[in-house]
Amino acid sequence: MIDMHNLDNVASFLNKMNVKWYVNAGFALHLQGLSGDLSDVDIRVFYDDLTELYKKFEDEYGKKAYLRPPLDYKYGKYDTLCIELSLDVKYDIYSKVRIVRDGLGTVEFPLDEESFDRVCTLAHEGLRLPVAPLERLLAYYIVLRRNDFDNETIKRIIAHPGFRQDTFDEYLQDFEKYEEINQIYQKLVS
Repeated sequence: MIDMHNLDNVASFLNKMNVKWYVNAGFALHLQGLSGDLSDVDIRVFYDDLTELYKKFEDEYGKKAYLRPPLDYKYGKYDTLCIELSLDVKYDIYSKVRIVRDGLGTVEFPLDEESFDRVCTLAHEGLRLPVAPLERLLAYYIVLRRNDFDNETIKRIIAHPGFRQDTFDEYLQDFEKYEEINQIYQKLVS
């Protein structure tokens, strides 16, 4: 279970350094009212040098902070440098999101400062958290597609009353692999 005190401390630490951030992946799904993996907390940050940010986390959290290199998974690779923070659960803190996916190749998710201003702010257990919009979460799970659960997640996002097709279409256009991702999306919804 995610300890809100630890999450508040991590959020306060990022806010104190004026780092823009938002909750992503499974916990973001949970905050949006959908089933999501709560075994970790993914936090995307807008920060040029993740190694520099890692040193700040290491100064604050000591050996609980670890700079994790890219990581292989069954269908490809998370080609993303990540600060792993071991608290009540694991916190994965990253900036660039690059996934190498079998059959799709390398997909780099857009990273621009303005997108960190276009997030949802949701209340959860006394905290107000910036959260990835459903449309970004959908793109993430379309590219990732690790298992049948991810395919079900995609269907639940699309069916969510807060999902906006036009916003998703607009977001997809920022991807270099727009056509390929859109083809996968079309197959999943047909």
